[in-house]
Amino acid sequence: MRAPRKSAPASPPDPLFNQSVEKALAILDAFGGERRALNLVEMAAATGMTKSSSQRCVHTLERLGYLRRDADSKRWVLSPRALSVAYACLAGHPLIEQATTHFVDLYQVCGESVSLSEPDDTEMVYVARFPSHKRFFIHMPIGRRLPMYCTAAGRAYLSALPRTEAIQIVRRSSLRSLTPKTIIDPEVLIERIDAAREAGYAWCEQECYRGDLTIGAPILGDGGRPIAAVNISGPTSRWTLDVLCSKLASVLIETARAASSGVAAHLYLLTNYLSSSPFDNTTTPLVLVPLRVTLARAVRWPSSSTLKVETLDRPLARSNGAKGHQTSIKSSGPATMSSA
Repeated sequence: MRAPRKSAPASPPDPLFNQSVEKALAILDAFGGERRALNLVEMAAATGMTKSSSQRCVHTLERLGYLRRDADSKRWVLSPRALSVAYACLAGHPLIEQATTHFVDLYQVCGESVSLSEPDDTEMVYVARFPSHKRFFIHMPIGRRLPMYCTAAGRAYLSALPRTEAIQIVRRSSLRSLTPKTIIDPEVLIERIDAAREAGYAWCEQECYRGDLTIGAPILGDGGRPIAAVNISGPTSRWTLDVLCSKLASVLIETARAASSGVAAHLYLLTNYLSSSPFDNTTTPLVLVPLRVTLARAVRWPSSSTLKVETLDRPLARSNGAKGHQTSIKSSGPATMSSA
């Protein structure tokens, strides 16, 4: 059962903070997972409110159309109008509008489920998903929240943050085992995040769901800070983690770079793969299997309008080696500097 999100304490007191709005949103947030229908006592317990206070909030939300009384169970459930808030968020979402074509391409290449998630405190919230047409047993609806520490998307996002900031998020996360393979040792988690930072992507093996293998890469916004993560999920019935990483990590990273804003994404698409034969025709068409992936990093923008780019050939295997060379690309105008 998903625990209700904790409200941020107002300290020092905020004169503009409206506790009535906070209580109404807490009621809506109490629903989800196994809590699909609730009575007043259950809503009060889930939100930490008194029964009379929750009754007033429920009555108002029912009058506004966000809750309705189930005729059979006599409990309250969310109404379809509650989706209007989420729809308003997703309908004009700039990243989804900008990068959907890249996610569709990734989905067609890998043949497995592709998801886009964004951070919210210590969790990742799934805002877009392209489910595999193959048999897959995990239902991941839009809006699902999962911890950062045990998901590839979360670790990928953390790996793109400054290391001290990532460590702080791990330290204040509620670490608990979701499966027998969930890593809850903070030091081991920090090591995995460091490894993801070096490799350019993160991986998880059945840490959130049994039978689920995932790899994820961060999506960067202006200034080079991570704003989201894209991940590929594959079942253990079709993949091993090593095969998933070796065949799909490079195209996952390319998709993340293409979705990222700033000059690094455009330069990355220009560099493409160094492998002379990127497709494995012996297995499935359109499955990319380059052994190394090229990342582009803008290192200087001289007055001559020539952008000097350093390309790093990073192996998909978990090693510390990286060798690079420099090239020059004529620019057509100014660009936002960001690092890969």
